Amino acid sequence: MAQPPPPGWYPDYGDPQLERWWGGTAWTAETRPAGSVSPPPPPPHVGAPNEVLPQPVGPQDEGRHGQAAPRTLGSFLSRPLWVALIAAALTVFGTLLPWVSVLVFSVDGIQTGDGKVVLVGALLAGAFVAASSRRPRLYLVGGGFGLICLATSLYDLIRVFGDRSDFFDESIGASPGAGLWVALLSSAVLVGAVVKQWQAGRV
Repeated sequence: MAQPPPPGWYPDYGDPQLERWWGGTAWTAETRPAGSVSPPPPPPHVGAPNEVLPQPVGPQDEGRHGQAAPRTLGSFLSRPLWVALIAAALTVFGTLLPWVSVLVFSVDGIQTGDGKVVLVGALLAGAFVAASSRRPRLYLVGGGFGLICLATSLYDLIRVFGDRSDFFDESIGASPGAGLWVALLSSAVLVGAVVKQWQAGRV
């Protein structure tokens, strides 16, 4: 049985003005002008015996070998949904801060009925947004809870600004605390992020 020629540059049968590199077992894509002198191309990587070379993993590999590629929360949630998750966490944090202040007194959000509604709503919103990594449309439910948080916070803000009472012939009104502002703004960002994700999904 004839041995194949050794690796080297040989005339290209497709173009006589070129030479093509013969790797010893097959022709490669490397060419050069005929008669020129250049070093041989680097050999392809060949693993050592029993070495398992890394293979790219992507969605196209799902189902190969009977199992899907590993999935993580970060690989499934888009940037708007990450923003929604952070906004939900900030909304929860807002309920732990002063909700309403009168003179030197203040009440935290979790000490009020509406603050508890916002707290539960933000927790559920974050949970449904995170669960959308498995069931994509669940983030819309999270957006609904975010809308409840936004409406409740806005209602409390309007009510605080309109609540004034007389104290020793002076009109004294309550003022919104930092927690109410944080909850209001964060829940607005949460709803906006969900809407942006929904619009992106329609394109």
